[in-house]
Amino acid sequence: MVDIKTTAADLERISLAFNKKLKFMVDFESHEITVKVIDPETDKVIKILPPEELQRLHGKIKETLGFLFDERI
Repeated sequence: MVDIKTTAADLERISLAFNKKLKFMVDFESHEITVKVIDPETDKVIKILPPEELQRLHGKIKETLGFLFDERI
C-alpha cells in the first residue's frame, strides 16, 4: 500500500522543477487533501486547491446531512 505522506513528499520535491512549490495537507478525519501552490522565491501562497470557501461549504453540507439522516440504520 502506498503511503500518502511519502507520495505527497515526492510530489512536493518534483514540483520544484516547475518553479512552484506544492504543499500537501491531509485531513485524516475528513479524508480531504488540500494543496497549496507556493511561489518558491517569495514563499507566498499563490493558490489553495480546493479553495477554502469550498472546503467550508463541503463541511457544512456534510454536517447538515448528518442532522437530516441518521447513519445508524
